[in-house]
Amino acid sequence: MGAAALVGGALAGVLYDISVPLLIVVVAGIQTAALVLLWVTRAVRSTPVR
Repeated sequence: MGAAALVGGALAGVLYDISVPLLIVVVAGIQTAALVLLWVTRAVRSTPVR
């Protein structure tokens, strides 16, 4: 988890240097992907096994 935080921070720093609107778009996209993965994970775990 520490390595992922390091990579995320570095990516945010690079994107901040390039373009703040691009940083916002990338972060929003990553958050959307995380939300979709959360919904899929919860749906799979709540489905009863037959």
